[in-house]
Amino acid sequence: MLYEPVIGLEVHAQLLTKAKMFCSCRADYSGAMPNTLVCPVCLGMPGTLPVINEQAVAFAVMTALALNCRRPASLPASRTSTPTCRRTTRSPSTISRSRATAG
Repeated sequence: MLYEPVIGLEVHAQLLTKAKMFCSCRADYSGAMPNTLVCPVCLGMPGTLPVINEQAVAFAVMTALALNCRRPASLPASRTSTPTCRRTTRSPSTISRSRATAG
């Protein structure tokens, strides 16, 4: 049986936007005390709904195009509403289902 090595990269970057990705909180962290630029949305509190920052999406698309990146046809994601204190594992609050739907 032959195996084909597949190597994937997950890259995190801080875009130069004025607001965060999913809320309108300031994204200027220079000189700010820890945990001060937060709101119920960025804390993932139950009942809050995130709104995507259009400028951040535009920057991400421009970066992907400049790097000649490929993407799947769809990128579904869901957000859990379970408070962190109830989690038994260190699961992320946003779970991508692209791998489950791709195969």
